[in-house]
Amino acid sequence: MESWQGQDCCSWKGVRCSEKTGKVVKLNLTGSTEGCYIIGNNGSILGGEISYSLVNLQNLRYLDLSCNSFNGAQIPEFLGSMLGLRYLHLSYTLLHGKIPPQIGNLTKLTYLDLKCWAFYNPRYNHPFSVNLAWLSQLSSLKHLDMSYVNLHTAVDWVHEINMLPT
Repeated sequence: MESWQGQDCCSWKGVRCSEKTGKVVKLNLTGSTEGCYIIGNNGSILGGEISYSLVNLQNLRYLDLSCNSFNGAQIPEFLGSMLGLRYLHLSYTLLHGKIPPQIGNLTKLTYLDLKCWAFYNPRYNHPFSVNLAWLSQLSSLKHLDMSYVNLHTAVDWVHEINMLPT
């Protein structure tokens, strides 16, 4: 990213730091809105795989990687170790594979968006879940969007969603 130069990451576009601690608390790295709705995510700013180095941001509360093209990479299990997250937005990212049940460790989440493309592209399988038991652990959740996530083999998913308090 063009603004990501110099030592002060708190001045970089999409990065917000706590005024008290100076630690990164928010990463808003969404791609362009136009790219979000263009097949192939042409407006993305990020690609490849989501870096494990994100776990070093121990004060991170908000992570928005929507509208970027991760070109069929797996949804990383390590996201479930980012226990301070309250907001996780991964829609329209071309992530695929099994939704890691470790997401259920994020008990402070109030917002979770895993929406994916409605169209079928054999190059990218939709994210899927065979068991949504992890979902019932998200007791603070107020917004959930799993549109077009493949739940065809999920067992008792209606029961798990009904376990959410709100």
